[in-house]
Amino acid sequence: PRDGTYRLWFRDLNHRGDARAVYRLTVGALPHATALFPIGGRRGTSVAVRFVGPHVGDDPQEVAVPADAPSILSVGKALPATNPRPFHVGEWPEVFAAGPIHSAETAQRIAVPATVNGRFTEERSDHFRFTLAAPATL
Repeated sequence: PRDGTYRLWFRDLNHRGDARAVYRLTVGALPHATALFPIGGRRGTSVAVRFVGPHVGDDPQEVAVPADAPSILSVGKALPATNPRPFHVGEWPEVFAAGPIHSAETAQRIAVPATVNGRFTEERSDHFRFTLAAPATL
């Protein structure tokens, strides 16, 4: 952000070094994804994902989840290009927490099985209500 002397330190993960090792340095106000939301999706669907982090922008990106996808994909935002983040893949329908659901009286009703996506924005609990037919396990 300003003129000056900067010092960089390059090393491999294990501090061993290797004559065959190469590096690439990119300097600037670059996009860097620190998180994404939702952090996963159902196989065979397309999910609008928002990346979080410096210089990543606010617009969502569609992530196509193949029907034969492994349990974790590596996804990055195309424009502006970011580093990849893990994206969890599942079989169940995706549900988004919709508030206010901060008490048993205002609990969000969901059908199970399901994967619930939400964000921690303040220090309190979200409540969900679902029905299980006996015998049932979760």
